[in-house]
This record gives sequence, structure tokens and C-alpha cells, in this order.
Amino acid sequence: MKRIALCAASVLLLGCLAGCSTTPQNSQEQGNPVIKEEISQPLGGSEALGNSEDSSALSAADKEKMFAPYEQYGMTYDAVKDELTYNGNIYDHECYYIPNIARPTEQDYDELIQLWEKSVRTTHHFLTEESIQFYKPLIRNHYLPAVELFIIRNSHGKIAAFMGLSDELIEMLFVHPDEQGKGYGKRLIEYAIRQKQIDKVDVNEDNDQALRFYQHLGFEIIGRDETDSMGKPYPILHLQLADDKK
Repeated sequence: MKRIALCAASVLLLGCLAGCSTTPQNSQEQGNPVIKEEISQPLGGSEALGNSEDSSALSAADKEKMFAPYEQYGMTYDAVKDELTYNGNIYDHECYYIPNIARPTEQDYDELIQLWEKSVRTTHHFLTEESIQFYKPLIRNHYLPAVELFIIRNSHGKIAAFMGLSDELIEMLFVHPDEQGKGYGKRLIEYAIRQKQIDKVDVNEDNDQALRFYQHLGFEIIGRDETDSMGKPYPILHLQLADDKK
């Protein structure tokens, strides 16, 4: 609890734009080869300020009590989202700044496809070069225009992560390799679930870390396809959020 209190103090005194932890969280964000980007691990505690206690293990009541003294300075804590809000800016419980979710324009498509390729080359090691070149124009010219897109920009205005939704499925979710582990992917997924009422996602069977991440969030396997939607030999698992997590 000492660390989370120091995190709140850092927000007030220093702005804490880079987070109060001395090292980034050990999560990576990965996905399926076509248009999915699953997250490998949930946000977890890192060693910080000489205190190894994991603040994510605290109960909502404990956290509300911890942040109560800071309300007089304009800081609020949302126990449901596990977020701090101060001066219009949002931080997670590890004191990482979380920018607002926005909608891109067609002028952003080139940046989105560059992000997609960098992410795929970093995380989808089972993909061949031929497969990457096969999917790239399909993503740029067909899949991006066909879904409802949401993005998060970093402090430099560059797109750090993006998500695409259909009527009932998280169709794509990718995070730039340099921005992984900052909670952007998790925030987009929570937006899809809570704000868009979308509770289904497909995961590439070869992506064990992504599968574990979604299961941690409460998703369950409800089906399997031997190939992806283009008939390529990449088995796909179909997941849905468990009823008790909705």
C-alpha cells in the first residue's frame, strides 16, 4: 500500500507522466496473424520505490481508503475501472498515464498499417514473410474501412494502439512494440466490453500468452476453427466473456 500512496503523491507533485515505477510492466501484447491483436498478460505490479508489494492485489475498499486523503486536491479514484483521475488526466493503479480513446480518420490509415506490420513482426513469429505481405494490403484496403476503429495516441501524438470492432466481435487490436506494457490494449478491450457491449474475440491458437490474458479477463473458449478466415493454416480459438464477468 505504501507504493500506491507514493504513486498518488507523485501524480500530485510531479505529474507522473512517465509512471512512478522505475521499470515498465512485464506485459507484451500479441495477436492473431490476420486482424487480431491479443494481449499476452494483464497489467501487473513491478518493483518500485523499494517496495515489492503488488498494489493490484489490494481490494477496491482498500484503494478507496488509500486515495481518500487526495480527494481534497482534486484527485478521484474509480474502484470499478481501477483508475485515478487528476486534472482531467487518467492514470491506472500503477500510476501510468492513460490517454483518452479517440476515432481515427482515413488519413491515419497509413500510420495504422505501419503499426500493424511492426507489431506483427515483433510478436507473430509463426508468420512467414509471404503471409505478412499477403495480409498487409487486405488490412489496409479492406479490413480497416470495414470496422469501427478506435485509437490511443502517445504523448508525442503518435498512434500507440488501435482496435477495430464489428457488430459483435473485437476484430483487431494492435499495439506498437515500443508502447507495449503500458495498459493501452487493456483499456481498449475494457472500452469494447463496457461501452460497446462486445464480449467476443478470436485468438490465434499459437498465441498462448494472448489466450491466457483473455482467460484472465474472464473469457472462455467456445469454439475452434482449423484455419483462419482466409483459409490459412493458423487455427483460431473463439472466446466469449463469461456470464459472471459481464
